[in-house]
Amino acid sequence: MKKKLLVSSILQATLLNQFLIGEIQTGFWKEQRPVAHGAAWDDVQIVVSPTNQVGPIDGFKPLRFYDFLNPEFTKLYENKLVEIARTVKPTMTFKALKKELIELARIIGGRMTDKTQEPARVFRGNNRADFDVIRTVDRQKVMTVAGAKEAVKKATSSVKKTAVKKAVATAVKKTTVKKATVAAPTTGVTVTKTSAGATVRKVAAKKAVAA
Repeated sequence: MKKKLLVSSILQATLLNQFLIGEIQTGFWKEQRPVAHGAAWDDVQIVVSPTNQVGPIDGFKPLRFYDFLNPEFTKLYENKLVEIARTVKPTMTFKALKKELIELARIIGGRMTDKTQEPARVFRGNNRADFDVIRTVDRQKVMTVAGAKEAVKKATSSVKKTAVKKAVATAVKKTTVKKATVAAPTTGVTVTKTSAGATVRKVAAKKAVAA
């Protein structure tokens, strides 16, 4: 059975067949990772879907996401893309064409599998040789939960360390006792402290000298 990609319009099929597949395999995306991403497009049949279903079928699995609105790409080929689009829709502008290119990227990337439904949220880090473009909603949830748990773990660890440091600093302050500085008594003077902490100086009485 031949590999197929179901797209939502004749315009998308025309863009792929006449230009985009060539750029994927031997042009703009040729050197992108993974290395085998271009070969995955060999003998793929582009079909305008007769139903609401869109995306890769019959064993076709693109190995990466293609951003057809990459500024470097559109800077080089904006006029070419519009020229091809106008063979299908003579009044096509690049602004209108952007919507088709965004949708086409979502279809190839597995984010859009039904024309009547909202596309799935983007999942980064998919440029891997083992990336399965047909991601399920369950897998996305698992990845999201796992990432959230790891973030919470790191944040909690940081908070605990800060709290311990503050507690130690507070304990040290409380246990620090200021030493009272008392001037050295002069000869004949007795210095004592009351229970209230007051300093009392007593001067010894001088003995009377006989005449």
